[in-house]
Amino acid sequence: CFFFSSRRRHTRCSGVSWARRCVQETVIKEALLEETSPSLAITLYNIAVTHCDIGQYDHAIPYYERCVEIDKHNLGGSNPQIATSLSELGYAYSRSHRLQEAVEAYLEAIQIDVKNFGEKTLAVATGYHNLGLVYIDMHQYQKAQEVLQKCLKIKEEVFRTNLCDSSISNTLFSLGKVQIKLKLYKDCLLYTSDAADDLLCVDLGGRRIIKK
Repeated sequence: CFFFSSRRRHTRCSGVSWARRCVQETVIKEALLEETSPSLAITLYNIAVTHCDIGQYDHAIPYYERCVEIDKHNLGGSNPQIATSLSELGYAYSRSHRLQEAVEAYLEAIQIDVKNFGEKTLAVATGYHNLGLVYIDMHQYQKAQEVLQKCLKIKEEVFRTNLCDSSISNTLFSLGKVQIKLKLYKDCLLYTSDAADDLLCVDLGGRRIIKK
């Protein structure tokens, strides 16, 4: 079984059988390696990602959790690699309806990314966006609005020369959804109009709510 050495999403074939083989090999690896071995953390991460790829989010969670534990032991608490694993863990939590745990994982990942790279980075913006979606699922719309607005402000700064980026329109649409829940219908219209502008790369009359 081949084990990826970097923390990135990968396209895989025969995901179910691959995951089963990796689970079997992990048992062997745990017997052969120290329980805090970086190699074991990589294996656990890739098994977790594979489970997510085939929709088994609840199965992925313990692998992500153990991966994070090992990385914190080996790398300290503020390594960017840990933020990646925490972000993936937050996604698995959210898809398993463990929303408060998803919030905690995303917040910790954002804190690590801000410490390492500053706030005006795409990684931080993505963290805020994901956190906002969880707050929407929790019906905490004021919190969702706050973090999604932070996300939008960062993205508009990062993509200053390309405001047609689809990630901006995604955040605008999410903000529009929040405005409906808060019964701020005028703001919803403006956000969704801006989202359409960005998606089509035309000016349909939208007006930015958040000014640069």
